[in-house]
Amino acid sequence: MIVGIILAAGKGKRFKSREPKCFIKLKGKKILEYSLNKLAKYVDILVVAVPPKRKDIFKETEDMLRELEGEARKKNKNLKTLVVYGGKERFESFLKAFRKIQQNFELKDGDIILEHDGARPLFSEKLLKKVISYAEKYGSAVPFITPPETIRLIKGRKEPFSFSSEIPRKRVALIQTPQAFSASLIKKALEKNKNKIKNKSKITDLAGLIFKTSKKIKGIKGERENIKITFPVDIKISSAILSEDL
Repeated sequence: MIVGIILAAGKGKRFKSREPKCFIKLKGKKILEYSLNKLAKYVDILVVAVPPKRKDIFKETEDMLRELEGEARKKNKNLKTLVVYGGKERFESFLKAFRKIQQNFELKDGDIILEHDGARPLFSEKLLKKVISYAEKYGSAVPFITPPETIRLIKGRKEPFSFSSEIPRKRVALIQTPQAFSASLIKKALEKNKNKIKNKSKITDLAGLIFKTSKKIKGIKGERENIKITFPVDIKISSAILSEDL
């Protein structure tokens, strides 16, 4: 079984929008819809974490998922979907979604959990299939790209800054999503870190938690086009990329 979790609970402070970033329109569709439509083709269960206390967005997302379920049935596929309220931070949103899955479905150790950032709408289905394939074979798959720029460590806290040693670009990984892990790997990581989770220690994301716990993360080559929409200019860049694909 393959389970997809899309994290769409972020406020997008750097984007400077009143509406949550994943629900802004990009070329006529909500940013979230691009990820929903792709993942729905390959997963058995699709869960979306939406902003807390936003009943309107919760209902809107439910409607989108019901439509996807209907389209899947036409193709003789039994797609199951859920919407959950996310948390203030990325990992909290993942945890709420994962706990909801455990409550509603029986997860086996060999099942694959896909985690995806809803603000990355441009990943290809080719990358998605590759992530799933590697996770099924190795237990994990995390796409990344290397930076084209020169990398140096920054010294100082305000301009003008100073720099220290250069870091070879080939040794730097810019991590992307979708990422995939076996259910057993996730369960072990959560169990080993249950005290940190209970005490709300700073855990940024699932991949970081698993890396600290077991180091069992396999990297695969990601895609330059798979940008994360973070700033307003990223909408223009994404629109241009989508226009080229049309």
